[in-house]
Amino acid sequence: MGVGPSREDDFLYDNCDCHGTGLRDLQGFHRLRNREGAAIEAEFTDGKLVMCLWISPMKDRYYGSFLDGRLHGEGKLEWADGRVFEGSFDKDCPVKGSMRLSNSETFEVVYD
Repeated sequence: MGVGPSREDDFLYDNCDCHGTGLRDLQGFHRLRNREGAAIEAEFTDGKLVMCLWISPMKDRYYGSFLDGRLHGEGKLEWADGRVFEGSFDKDCPVKGSMRLSNSETFEVVYD
């Protein structure tokens, strides 16, 4: 799917906006931004991204859990065009949940 930060390393060249700390040393809540303009407000444990609000340069948004720098677990993905998927993710891919289209039509989905 490629919607979230493709790897935690994508943020290595930027330090935390609020503390100037490098990614591998982060603990707790921090804000980061990469060269492309994507921003995250995230919770880190032992330098690993575990939960965050991610905003792409095109204003797509994801709030939920991460594993190894990927959308993984429960989360909500909102596209700038108004579509929303809320449910479970596995390695950046939606697995099962609710999809709302920009015209407000809503349905349950399961991806193989």
